[in-house]
Amino acid sequence: MRIPKISSLHLAGIQSIGWSTLAHFLSFGIRAVSILILTHLLPPQAYALFGVAIGVVTILELISDVGIRPALIRHPELDQEEVLGTGWVLGVGRGLLLTLIVWSLSFVYPSFQGSPELGPILLVIGLKPLIHSLQSAYVPILYREMKYRQISTIEVGQTFIATCGSISFAYYWEASVWAIVCGYSLGEVAYVVLSYLVCPWKFPIAWNRKIIAELKSFGNQVFWNTAVMSLWLNIDRLLGLKLVSEIELGLYMLASNLGEFIDKLLMRTMDVYYSMLSQTDGEENRLALHHSLAQKLAKVMMPIMMVGMLLAPLTIWFFLDKKWHDAGFLFGLVFAKLMLRLMSQFYFQLLLNRAEIHLVTSCYVAAFLVQATLLYPLTKGLGVIGLSYSMIISTFVFYSLESLIFRIRFSEKIFAYLMTLACVILGLILLHLLYPLP
Repeated sequence: MRIPKISSLHLAGIQSIGWSTLAHFLSFGIRAVSILILTHLLPPQAYALFGVAIGVVTILELISDVGIRPALIRHPELDQEEVLGTGWVLGVGRGLLLTLIVWSLSFVYPSFQGSPELGPILLVIGLKPLIHSLQSAYVPILYREMKYRQISTIEVGQTFIATCGSISFAYYWEASVWAIVCGYSLGEVAYVVLSYLVCPWKFPIAWNRKIIAELKSFGNQVFWNTAVMSLWLNIDRLLGLKLVSEIELGLYMLASNLGEFIDKLLMRTMDVYYSMLSQTDGEENRLALHHSLAQKLAKVMMPIMMVGMLLAPLTIWFFLDKKWHDAGFLFGLVFAKLMLRLMSQFYFQLLLNRAEIHLVTSCYVAAFLVQATLLYPLTKGLGVIGLSYSMIISTFVFYSLESLIFRIRFSEKIFAYLMTLACVILGLILLHLLYPLP
């Protein structure tokens, strides 16, 4: 029997996913230790305040995202220092502007939330966009060439330093949110330093109008999509303190933060998939790769994640203090959102590669409107559970509309959609049958 050959591109993709998975599990182990210690030392209110502050920064970063990195990755002359330098200068300028905006909001947003403690937290967290933009200009080349061993080294190092910092600060500032804030900021500084240890120690500063125009033509589509997406994905953080108590929001933030660990692993595989698409010649070949992997992804990952949904509450109950146990059910609900998000982001990578992400802008708008409409009544009726379900329902709306677009435009098979939907619904039913509501 003939054994089919694995192309060099697929082999590189498999190796990249392997490095990413290893790095993520190392990071997850480090953060797991961090959570075990920090949840013992800190109250839920600390996670609530940090979650709201980082939500402000995140939404501004996404709103202002002009797709510099993906535009550079797909640029045919990425190896030219003038291209890298122009992208770096644009990134630093954007980072500085975002920091100034966050600092301005730190004087008014705390009054809106009724939490004056948010002011100084925003002043420190607001440095994140500027610090992160100072990373090596050569980082996009690592993604383009799928050098995920180097990328993983940077990210694991960042996680380790941030975690050590947070734990140390937690012992110094007892029961204070500043332990998380300062540890997080230290991690951002570590990321920049490590990027220069892995990449060439050069600053290819440049300003080429032609290159800017090329990046802008791609970035305009990214901007409108991420602007709406950021509002959709972070409205729960921005309005959370208006809808639930600090303790409830703290439990919700813990479940969301745990979900983000898993989400980062899933999105890293999407980065690898995007790199594979970028190195695949011909539209027909890219579509064939997409259709093949979509079926495999749904068939393998959806059942696995459904089991994860059912086991999620047990991880909270077994490993964390009793004051956090109500976050267990919320963590299970996070998996439902992650299942839908994984498939939707998989489809998105193909559109990103084809510079056709404008096709899903209406999907983001619809998801945001659904989220905004359901957020208040569901939260008032179901409490913090309603906060979770408003996100699950809106994510389902986005994925359904995106799948319809792919069905019409690319003749996408319906199997992946039905498999995903079946696993999500079955998982939610079993979750409610097996565990009591918080």
